[in-house]
Amino acid sequence: MAKLLAVAATVDNRIVTREMVGGWMGAIGHLDYEASVRALHEHRRSSTEYLQPAHIAALVRDEAWSERGLPPAAEREAFEAFVSFTGELRDVAAAHWNDPEWRAERLDRARHEHHERAIEGSA
Repeated sequence: MAKLLAVAATVDNRIVTREMVGGWMGAIGHLDYEASVRALHEHRRSSTEYLQPAHIAALVRDEAWSERGLPPAAEREAFEAFVSFTGELRDVAAAHWNDPEWRAERLDRARHEHHERAIEGSA
C-alpha cells in the first residue's frame, strides 16, 4: 500500500504517513496491487478529484466486470434490474447487453409473464 500511495504522491504531493497506509490497507488492502496501480492511472486520466480508496475500489471492480464481459459501472444498476426482472442469467445477459433488440424482446417477455402471473393470482 505504501508503494501505491507513493505512486499517487508523485502527482498530488500527498504526504504518505504510516497512519495513511494503515487506513488505505483497511479500505482496499485486499485488492491486487497491479490492478490498483492501473486504477490509479485511470483515475488520473479521467478525474480531477483527489484520489481516495473508493476510487481505486470502483475502478478495480469495473475492470473485473469488464473482463467478465459485464457492462460498465454506469450501466450496472440497469443491468442488475434487467437481470432481476427478466430472470436472465448474468452471463447470458452480459453477452447480449449491447443488443437493444434482444433486451427489448426479453423485457417484453418478462412483462408479459409478470402480467400473466398477476392475472392468475387475482383469479
